[in-house]
Amino acid sequence: MDNNQGQSFSCSNCAALDQSILKILSNKKPEMLEMVQHGLIYETHSDLLTQGTQVKGVYCINSGRLKIYKNSESGKEQIIRFAKRGDLLGFRTLIGGHKLGVSATTIEDCTVCFVERRDFFKMIQAVPEIKEKLLEELSEDLAEMVEALTTMAQSSVSSRLCSALLLLDELYDNQGINLSRENLANFVGTAQESIIRKLSEMKNDELIAINGRKITIINRAAITKTSLFS
Repeated sequence: MDNNQGQSFSCSNCAALDQSILKILSNKKPEMLEMVQHGLIYETHSDLLTQGTQVKGVYCINSGRLKIYKNSESGKEQIIRFAKRGDLLGFRTLIGGHKLGVSATTIEDCTVCFVERRDFFKMIQAVPEIKEKLLEELSEDLAEMVEALTTMAQSSVSSRLCSALLLLDELYDNQGINLSRENLANFVGTAQESIIRKLSEMKNDELIAINGRKITIINRAAITKTSLFS
């Protein structure tokens, strides 16, 4: 991991600012953006958050993608979601005042900005709209999680895989899904061998194209019909 601070980054020239909740701060109290540590570089497979530990602050993703996952007592990994540019990580635990229930690890090289715990609380105290927006996101996340868990428990592997592919295609900006089969299996919640077999069947049915580990959706309508979003 190389987390040296970049010199060319600032909130004023950040391409991710418009997608970040820190946009509220830039409009209300721009001087407080000086508290942000800019341009921290994390290589692939670097841990930003670790399950069971206290969070030291919040991370704003400038570029790259991360997996958010939980490990069971047996060590099995279940990927809950993915994070990309503009997402804020760690604020749920800071607001809740408890230890991290999930881990966050880069799946490609990432550039992030960091706000220390005490500075983050100064920000939300100075600009109440930030906390209101964060609580709104927490409420939406909880509702989505409950619905997803209920639906996933009643769905087939094929349905879950199709749903995952649609979500991941959006994550990768419709440019092809460049994710390891292991991470895909942990996101769908099944064995890697099962994922490989299902992907091969989907390729033969001309639903997707596969080039190395990159997956491109060809027949979106058919995949949507099989997914949980139909």
